Amino acid sequence: MRIALFATCIVDAMYPQVAVATVTILERLGHEVVFPAGQACCGQMHVNSGYADASVPVIRNHVRAFEAEEWDVAVAPSGSCVASVKHQHAQMARRVGDADLATRAEVIGRGTFELSALLTDVLGVTDAAAQLGSWFPHRITYHPSCHGMRLLRLGDRQLDLLRSVEGIEVNPLPHAEECCGFGGTFSVKNAAVSTAMLDDKVANVVATGAPLCAGGDASCLMHMGGGLSRQHTGVGTVHLAQVLASTREDPLVFDGAAQLQGGALR
Repeated sequence: MRIALFATCIVDAMYPQVAVATVTILERLGHEVVFPAGQACCGQMHVNSGYADASVPVIRNHVRAFEAEEWDVAVAPSGSCVASVKHQHAQMARRVGDADLATRAEVIGRGTFELSALLTDVLGVTDAAAQLGSWFPHRITYHPSCHGMRLLRLGDRQLDLLRSVEGIEVNPLPHAEECCGFGGTFSVKNAAVSTAMLDDKVANVVATGAPLCAGGDASCLMHMGGGLSRQHTGVGTVHLAQVLASTREDPLVFDGAAQLQGGALR
């Protein structure tokens, strides 16, 4: 299968190792991964901040970029960005009266999957240890991000994949369904509320006793990681893709300071 990688802004700018891990997983399964060169922002922050009209040129760029490459399915290691592609793009195009763009955006949206949904629903991966060789002998907890839960209806797909990794121990996160407080520009425009929500999430993560918190959205992990670091908890964060890409032969290194190094992943 030919799979187009939608890297997303935060992964590209802050966590490129997550994109590398995503490619590693898919190539390990025997698929070809391509990268549509014209891709940029999906426009989610424009829409969520109330700048609907300004989002349309960004959406148009995304559609053109993915139309320019041949692929069977597209994937992103981010539930929020996939939710934007699936639920916002066509809606915003129709809002400005561009029916053609709306139709084209729907086609792109139908073919775009969040990583765990692609692995389980399309590629048939249910046992990461057996099918991917995933090995991560560490104790973690897991945070399900809002867009994945509420818009994409991912359910336990990410958690089930994590639990199937060899050597892993997953400690339940109290009040896991509660938002971490990031919400993109929400954390900037409503900093006090965002910080209060983050404090609750950090306290719950620490209460699990796990030295790592895993998740499927780099944006949430960035927000939570900042709070965990500022409070000197010693707890780190790790993306689902990095855990799944880690093997006995090519492990993701976890040191005593709860920092992860992706240099071994190629």
